[in-house]
This record gives sequence, C-alpha cells and structure tokens, in this order.
Amino acid sequence: MVKKIEISQHAKYTCSFCGKTKMKRRAVGIWHCGSCMKTVAGGAWTYNTTSAVTVNILYCTNLHSIQ
Repeated sequence: MVKKIEISQHAKYTCSFCGKTKMKRRAVGIWHCGSCMKTVAGGAWTYNTTSAVTVNILYCTNLHSIQ
C-alpha cells in the first residue's frame, strides 16, 4: 500500500495547461509544471482526484446540454 502511494506521488503527470508530462509534486497538494511554470492545487498523492474528475465530467456534460 505504501509503495503504491509513493510511486504515484513521485510520478510525473500531464499538465492540463501545456499538455506536456512535466507536472511534478512539490508538497502535499501542490503541483508544479516545469515546462509552463504553472503551480496548481491538486490531490495529496495524485494530480487529479477521483472526485475532481467526476465533477469535471458532470460540468462538461451540463455545459453541453445547455448549449
């Protein structure tokens, strides 16, 4: 269990701004992209939490149904 969390927190993730795989964890919940230099808040061990993904899907679905 601990190894799985450590692997996920040290992995690099795809930046949602520039699209490059440069998003890296700086501290608990703080993520920084080395390419576009954006710093964002995210999950403690992973860049995207499951609840954030669910909210984004519902928001996009709602947005498309209104238009």
